[in-house]
Amino acid sequence: MTMNKAIFLGSFNPPHIGHYNVIKTVLDSDIMNRCNIDCIHVIPCKQNPNKNNYNVSYITRYNMCEMMFKDLINTGKVVINDIENKISPEYTYDLIKYIKSGDDKSINKDFWWIITTETLDELISCKWYKSIPLICANRFIVLVKNDKEIDYFLRSIDWDNKQIHFVKLENNYDIHSTDIRNNFWVNAKYDDCITQEIKNYIIENNLYK
Repeated sequence: MTMNKAIFLGSFNPPHIGHYNVIKTVLDSDIMNRCNIDCIHVIPCKQNPNKNNYNVSYITRYNMCEMMFKDLINTGKVVINDIENKISPEYTYDLIKYIKSGDDKSINKDFWWIITTETLDELISCKWYKSIPLICANRFIVLVKNDKEIDYFLRSIDWDNKQIHFVKLENNYDIHSTDIRNNFWVNAKYDDCITQEIKNYIIENNLYK
């Protein structure tokens, strides 16, 4: 039986404990077996069209992803994939289309897309380029906080029951990379949101000044 892959996309500027929690929750759940997934590909985006140009390079964010997910990478269940750096897609739609073409051999065409409720809400609200085709053509694993969120999203769209699965987050971290960037040098409030290795990397490379 061919094993499936899952993908988790993000800017990761910087990657934080909330990102880690998503991946760890999926790995610890039964969804890996239910969806026949053997590996999760964490994919840093080259450039988010909805955001200003990043103030750090792609390779810097890639390196920080390797630091944040180091222990999960060592299990063989997580890979940091630099596919966006290779093909430089303008939109997520272009990346998904490329993966589904079969030209990239690291991810099978019938992958599962791991997303948060924030991303799903943006897709449903058509805030992404070609949101509806993205919804219709993909299979999703959605990280939720509670049953109320599941009910809300099930009512939002007439989902095929083979197209979407919900997994409850083990912890609820209300963290955004923007807050870490804006406060890193002036406020220790977000110190626990990233690892010491990433903190040192940010300081050594003078990031987010």
